[in-house]
Amino acid sequence: MMNCKKAAELASVAMDRKLSLLERVRLYIHTVLCRCCKCYCEQLDFLRCCAENMCEDKEPRHRLCDKSKEEIKEALKRCGDSE
Repeated sequence: MMNCKKAAELASVAMDRKLSLLERVRLYIHTVLCRCCKCYCEQLDFLRCCAENMCEDKEPRHRLCDKSKEEIKEALKRCGDSE
């Protein structure tokens, strides 16, 4: 059976490329027997999903209200006028 260090490396590699059948089986067997590595693999999957969802968001989550936008525009005009 592979050790936890090798399992963690394999789980990380799986983020970049498809594992061979033998690699997948070895990692699966290890994660069935090792709760910590199973959690680690689940955390990697969660982070990957989060990163993919962040890339899909096209609109920013935080926006200025119209009043704030106008105040900023006015402040910039005042700065431009003083030069």
